[in-house]
Formats: sequence, C-alpha cells, structure tokens
Amino acid sequence: MSISDIVVGPAWTSRESGRYSGRYPLAVERHALAQVGRLLPGVTTVTPHARYYSLHGLVAAETAGRSIGAAAAQRLVRRCEVVMGAISTLHHDPHPGMSRAHGSDRIGPALSGGAALNVAEVASSNVYAQADWGFWGPYLASEGLLGLVEWSGGLPGPGPELDVAAVRAGLGPLLDLAEQDRIDQAVLRDHKSLCLCGATHAPDGRMLQRRLLPSDARPMELGGRRSQTIRMVLRLLELSGGVRNPQRDLVPFLLYDPSTDDDPVLQDLEITPAWRGVALRTLSVEAWRNLWAWLVGQIAGCISLAELGDLLAGALPDGTLQSHLDDLPARSARGGDAGRVLAAEPAVNDRGDPERWLDVLLLGALRSDELPERVRSYFEGPMDHRERLTPSWLRGRVEEWRGRPLRDFAGFLAQQMVHRSQQIALSKSWFDRRQGQLRIPTRVYVRDGQVFRDGGEPGSGISLRWDTLTTVLAGVGWVERAEGLWRVTDECRAL
Repeated sequence: MSISDIVVGPAWTSRESGRYSGRYPLAVERHALAQVGRLLPGVTTVTPHARYYSLHGLVAAETAGRSIGAAAAQRLVRRCEVVMGAISTLHHDPHPGMSRAHGSDRIGPALSGGAALNVAEVASSNVYAQADWGFWGPYLASEGLLGLVEWSGGLPGPGPELDVAAVRAGLGPLLDLAEQDRIDQAVLRDHKSLCLCGATHAPDGRMLQRRLLPSDARPMELGGRRSQTIRMVLRLLELSGGVRNPQRDLVPFLLYDPSTDDDPVLQDLEITPAWRGVALRTLSVEAWRNLWAWLVGQIAGCISLAELGDLLAGALPDGTLQSHLDDLPARSARGGDAGRVLAAEPAVNDRGDPERWLDVLLLGALRSDELPERVRSYFEGPMDHRERLTPSWLRGRVEEWRGRPLRDFAGFLAQQMVHRSQQIALSKSWFDRRQGQLRIPTRVYVRDGQVFRDGGEPGSGISLRWDTLTTVLAGVGWVERAEGLWRVTDECRAL
C-alpha cells in the first residue's frame, strides 16, 4: 500500500477536482448580449413559436377565471401543450421553416403507427417535458414584457395587454381536447386550425400582431424598440429579396450593402444605426471566441505560457504590426460615399486560421473611433475602455505595439487571453457546501506557469435573435419560407 492510498485529503472534501466546463470563458460577449436584449425585448433564442404566447395567455386566463391552484394549472398547460404539439406534428409539412413543436421528440413517437394520442400519459411528469409547467418557463419573461401574462403568488394570470376574447376565439377548442385522455388522430387532423401555423389567420394571431407592433409605442421605449427592430428586419428581408439564414445573411447586408444606407424606411428607424453597431461588435466577439478556440486547441499536455504564445506567433506572417495593418482592407468609403462602412471583415475571410480572426479583431479595434456617434455608442459601452479584449482596449495596445514584430504582439495577446480566462473563471467560481469543494467553470488551467486543458472550446458567434424572430413572425403570417428562402408575405408589405 502506497502513501497515496492512505492520504486522500481532509474527510470533509470531495476527491473530485471541482472543475467543470463553463460558458463565455473570455466574457467578451457581455456588451453585445445586453444590447441585443435591449433592442429586441420579448423574443429570445428559446421562444421560436408565436402561438405558445397565445396558448399560455389562454391558460393564464383560465387559471384566473376558474380560480384553480398551481397543480391544476400545471395539468392544464401540460395537456394543452401536448395536444397542440400533436396537432402540429401531424400538420408539420404545410409550414416549412418553422421548427417543430416543443416536446415533439416525445409526442411524435406516441403517434407512430397511427396510434391515438394518450394525452394523460404523454402529459404526465417527465414525459414530454421535465418542468412542472411544461415549456412555459422559456416564454415566461417574454410574455411578461409583451403584457400577455402576469404571475402572482406562483400562479399565472392574464396580463394587461392580453385579449382574452381573441385567444379563446383562436384556441378555445384546445381546452375541450385537453380534457380528453385519448384522442384519435382523425380528430387531431380535423383541428388543424390549432396548429402552430394556425395563428396566421386566427384572432389570437391578430392580437399578437398588435402586441409585436403596437401602434402607440414610442420609438426607443420597450415596445418601440421591439417594433422598430421588427420593421427593420422585415425591411431587410424585402430589400434583399429573401435569405436562407436571417442572421447569417442579413448582418452583412445591413452593414455593407449600399441600398441599406439609401433606403428611406431604414433611415427613418432610429434603431437601424444601433443594430449596425451591435452587428459590428458581434464580428469582434466571434473573432475572439474563434481565436481562443484555436489557441486552446494547440494545448497538448502541459506547455508554458511562452510556448503557447509561440504557437500563435508561428501561425502568423513575419513583419511588424504596422506593416500588417497596412495590408488590411479599407474600412470606410471615401469621396461621395465617405463614412460608409466597407466589407473589410468578409475580405479577410479567405486568409487562414488564426490570421483571419486576428485581422477581424484589428479591424474592429481600428473602427472603434471611426464610426458615427450613434453606431459607436452601440458598438462599445461607456465602460468598455476599462475591460480587456474590447475594441478600444485592443486599439490602445495596437498603438503601443505598432512598430514591433507582429509575432511578438501575438504572443502578448495569447498571454492576455489566458490571463483573462483565469480571471473570469475565478470570478464565477463558487463553493459547493454539499461536496466541500470550490467549483471553477473553466476548460483551461494555469499552474506554476504551465497551461493545460480538460477539453476544447467551441468558438463561433452569438445570436442576435433574428433567426428566432423570423420564426415568430412566420407564426403571425408576416414572413414565409418558400423555395428555401425567407421572404415577407403580401400581408406584411401592407405594413
């Protein structure tokens, strides 16, 4: 028996390390995510279906009207979600582009072979959904912002903006179906008006249209910001002629296409320059995340910080930082189009990794004091100059390193990213009293100057919520997907 078999540490501690994979290891996303939430309140990445807003409003009205408790309200919403999910599963093909109903991975198999829907079984605990309130949780905050549902004492009730008559007219039959323990598929198919896509021509859909685009909202107040964002995205879809992926295709269109600068509708929206600033910032966020993912991927075993910096330096061209800056594409137009943002970031995409990510970061840093005031105020926050890895921070470091080798600058950035990751991980750490251990959310660790990792980082960008917004707008009939493209509908053009 060795000494290591005997000495295992204090009995009150866990033998586990306490390490686990965290999110946002560099915390470069904070400003952009905060601005996305401010500019598009009421829609998130987990609220893809407009009709769930109506369904939850209906259940909230029934909860208050019947004066039922939490258990009965949970039973009602779970059964309603299961029935609407089953109807939508059987009616899925007529609404391309919209994601499947929540819980359809469990509802669909329950319908295999033409079997009747066992509502009682599928809606029971831990079957179609783990949460007691089904899929209400992801929608809760958004429905509150839209004024559709209010919660008090752990119970939902109708919000001040909920049109109870409209949701009952649109979804009323759902309540009777939800009370049945078994429903034949023929009956479900006969109620296709209760499908996720059914709100497009139903009273509850009209109510949602009024809440998404309130006629009395002031431009930059909560409802006005959402309304202006929706109008902007719809206008971009119209001008572009249709897109396959809203965020991926509309961001460069908004930033670089001259037609968006000249369009009178976009010019009249106060929110357009705000979204330009946020969209530009997300390019830098994605570049930091991808550069970090590449750097972490180079860690094999234990290596020193200097060696890790050398790996990044070795993947970049020779020369000074200034000569590399001189090789970057032009950022702004001159002459008659002076000030218009040029497509510099897409122009460096053909360069290899990690050089292209560094170039996007450098372009963002150089843009930090060149943008119009309205765009710049959303590109960076007032406190960003105090944070590492922000555009203005990087701009300051560029000024310090201009005449020095690019590869030395890369080594410096590698060390800054590692230090930042450790700072953020420790700031998020917490003590698990049950296990008696410090929990640290990170994949990368530094001990005595040596760096090692538990796993890789995913990289990639962050969501502007435009993809989810597009499916919500499809649910109320303002956009549709045809021939693989999202386009505005004729009804939408009337807006």
